[in-house]
Amino acid sequence: METIYFTDWTLQKLHNAFGLREVDSLPALEMWLNTPDNLDDLDRAILDRISRQLKSTIDTYQDQELVLKCIGAKTTF
Repeated sequence: METIYFTDWTLQKLHNAFGLREVDSLPALEMWLNTPDNLDDLDRAILDRISRQLKSTIDTYQDQELVLKCIGAKTTF
């Protein structure tokens, strides 16, 4: 298997390898981003605390650890 570094990928290589193409807009993403948050004060405080915590320690994580911590696993604090 060939190793290709992130900086070596071009739009053409992404298209050839994965069938990906550049688009001008993604309606579902735009709708999701424009949805107002309806967080109460407690939820907002929890998210702010988690955000501060991650920002202060982000350099100590490898990318896979961040995926597991922020996306792939249930996080409890």
